[in-house]
Amino acid sequence: MLRIRILFLFVIFSSLHLQGHTDLDSLRKRLLKEASAESKLDGYLNLCSEWSVQNQDSAWFYVQKSLELSESIKNKTYRVEALNQWANYLQRKSLSDSALQIYNQTLNLAKELNYLKGLAKLTNNISLIYTQRGDYPLALNYFFESLGYEDQLGNDAGRAEVYNNIGVIFYYQQDYDKSLEYIKLALDVHENMGNSFGVKQAYNNLGGINQMLGRYDSAVVYYQKSLEIALELKDDAGIASAYNNLAGIYKEKGSFAEAELYYQKALAIDQKLNDYSALALANVNLALLYQQQKLADKALRFFNVALSIVHEYEFNALRAEIYERLKTFFELQGDYKKSLGYSNKLRVLEDTLFNQTKSKAIADAETRYESAKKDQAIAEKEAQLAKEQLRLRQKNQWIILLVFSITIILIIAIFIYRQQKLKEARLKSEALLKQERAKAELRERMEAERLRISRDLHDHIGTQLTIIGSNIDQLAFKEEEKDKRSLLENISDHSRDTMHQLRETIWAMNVDGIDMNMLVAKLEEFFRRANASGKIMAIENTCEKNLVLSPNQTIALFRICQEAANNAIKHADFHFFKIKLSTENDSLLVEISDDGKGMNLSENGRGYGLSNMEQRSKDIGASFRLKSLLGQGCSIEVVVKLDSSLSEVANS
Repeated sequence: MLRIRILFLFVIFSSLHLQGHTDLDSLRKRLLKEASAESKLDGYLNLCSEWSVQNQDSAWFYVQKSLELSESIKNKTYRVEALNQWANYLQRKSLSDSALQIYNQTLNLAKELNYLKGLAKLTNNISLIYTQRGDYPLALNYFFESLGYEDQLGNDAGRAEVYNNIGVIFYYQQDYDKSLEYIKLALDVHENMGNSFGVKQAYNNLGGINQMLGRYDSAVVYYQKSLEIALELKDDAGIASAYNNLAGIYKEKGSFAEAELYYQKALAIDQKLNDYSALALANVNLALLYQQQKLADKALRFFNVALSIVHEYEFNALRAEIYERLKTFFELQGDYKKSLGYSNKLRVLEDTLFNQTKSKAIADAETRYESAKKDQAIAEKEAQLAKEQLRLRQKNQWIILLVFSITIILIIAIFIYRQQKLKEARLKSEALLKQERAKAELRERMEAERLRISRDLHDHIGTQLTIIGSNIDQLAFKEEEKDKRSLLENISDHSRDTMHQLRETIWAMNVDGIDMNMLVAKLEEFFRRANASGKIMAIENTCEKNLVLSPNQTIALFRICQEAANNAIKHADFHFFKIKLSTENDSLLVEISDDGKGMNLSENGRGYGLSNMEQRSKDIGASFRLKSLLGQGCSIEVVVKLDSSLSEVANS
């Protein structure tokens, strides 16, 4: 996963939203001239912000000064700013538990004061800690809360920085379109403001997404721009991030010497800053680089350093990726016992983090923010309209008084007519509302039952399958007889495959509609699990982005593709296997093909697997067609009619 190799830049909100960096000598000289306590505290807070980027020890000196002075000032918003700086310092020192405790206490104080500026910064910074821990839905909830406060303040700088952070979260959720959308919003605002620090962060993150998408030339351009600005600002953390990311590009191009040089530069800066999250990433990157060069001892040494850091600071998302890397590392070294150990650790950690409601939580968070924003806009328009109507009424009041005696009878008649119409409309509206309420209650009951079933499957059957698979793996490892060991390993494989199928079923059950990108992602995940070494397995999706399938259609099509892929792997002796998804004449067309040895359908007939695929097609009202000749591969075509209910889901 590229999250290990690409180091994104988040924004920790300091005491004040500074546009760029200020000259430190100038700040110190100005501080000496300030007479009032408030002015001095403003100076201390500014110095905290500046030194937090360049030197943590100097930052701590001014944090202490700010905390001491804030206790004697009646304006409690200064206390919020000083406490926020203290938590900033702890967060940059990777003391996340202590930082989170102070952030939450300060958040309560800011809410009591209704201090919007402090609320915006604190919710953003809390989000960063949950992001570091891999709890992305909770992090996203706090980021959108922070964005709401920035909207109320009308603070473009703060809004841009939260846009940046939301974009990174969507990247981690593999929603690259959303990620690019938010980071480009941040870049536009920073460029308009002339904020070099914010522009640097946006360039870095845009480079990361382009690297993920394989656009290396564009990625290098963005990374170089980010590095140039970081060097100009003397931003050590930004310089380390740019070095790390440029090293990743050279590594992928096979320029190992250049990659090692940049990784070592990044590592040295991270050690100087005591940035343990970045330090863990730097060690993993060096381990992967040495592993690729078959320098096993050096690679293992850096893996172990990274692992000790993520254990100590509970960076769970990164720990899962390191387990995955170590499992593969020991497997390549032939040490299957250690490989199995890390495989079991990874499975337990993934099951702990596995939560099918996360995607829904992310969507709900964004929907709540957008709804609040729309409600605010509507309220402002209504207030403006009411104001305009009042002005017009006052202007025309004298005209109404002059013609009142003439038009009184007409007004009464119109009033009675309109009241009757309003009454009829209200009755119709109430009837429709009752119908909609009944439908909503039925949907809620169905959704609750579906979630209960999926939760029971995951919590009970899923857990038992995990335990069974782990126990069988241990028995297979200890078994000396080859035949018995082979049998146990086959049982373990079936257990894991059943667990994957269970998760896929739960995934389909947990949502009302599933778009094609989600289906493609699940098929790609299955390809990675498939034992198809040396073969090419590809998916081409040309469907519209808003095309949505029902859970029944999704699981049926997924199983058909899965069965076809398994048959090809077992029997076809193919080189290239492809699934193409497209739309034609209000229908979804699924074309599955391979260039394998094919078969004679008139002689072989249709086995259980083919019959099962055909039956699944019938279950969702789809057509099924199979073509195959000896030596000419095999092709399957499934056509699903897209009904009106799907269109309603797609447009909602």
